[in-house]
Amino acid sequence: YGAGSPDGLIPHNVIPSLLSGVLAYVHLKSSDAPGYALYEALAAGCPVICTRRLIWRCKMQDLLIPGKTCLVFDRETHEGLTEEDVRQCTEDVGAWLHNLRDPEYNRQIGMGGHQRLQEIMWSPDLEEDVTTLRGFMEKHYGK
Repeated sequence: YGAGSPDGLIPHNVIPSLLSGVLAYVHLKSSDAPGYALYEALAAGCPVICTRRLIWRCKMQDLLIPGKTCLVFDRETHEGLTEEDVRQCTEDVGAWLHNLRDPEYNRQIGMGGHQRLQEIMWSPDLEEDVTTLRGFMEKHYGK
């Protein structure tokens, strides 16, 4: 689902309810900012399955921790995918999806990602976050 996809766009307001009822969010990209969809899945407590390349290339080790906040496939490399890589990735994702059918394991991985996102995300309740934002705004936009 997205711009130009055969199934069109999903309206933003229905994403939380959709994510709450799916088995997992599989993030196939090996490079991203990370995308907003990844944050939405983590915020919804939806288990994330992503590539090791994504974590490695984009230095997301603080957020995406294999086996704790996400499940992974692929390998850390800049090399292209071989036919064997594609076969192995497909097998690995299938195995993770099978394992996530266990409600307790699904909840463990999904809530692990949700909790970690909450820990590293900016919060108006954290004095340090508020102070650094105030300093940034004053520096760039004045008082």
